[in-house]
Amino acid sequence: MLGLLLILVTHLFSEFSVFVFGDFFSSFLDNATHAILSSLN
Repeated sequence: MLGLLLILVTHLFSEFSVFVFGDFFSSFLDNATHAILSSLN
């Protein structure tokens, strides 16, 4: 449950970061999210 919440928050932040930091930082956060998903599974 906590993992899903963390993934949701990270995803929302990565969407928000597109406007603030640009596509590079967003893709970095997406990769981090996938790494978290992989470690949970």
